[in-house]
Amino acid sequence: MLGNKEEKMLIILMGVVAFIVLLVIAWKYLM
Repeated sequence: MLGNKEEKMLIILMGVVAFIVLLVIAWKYLM
């Protein structure tokens, strides 16, 4: 099992990656 801090960092990292992916999709859709 992962530590609590590592698990929280992983969730934050996944959220950031998902946000960047959505931003790129929105950018390509607008251009």
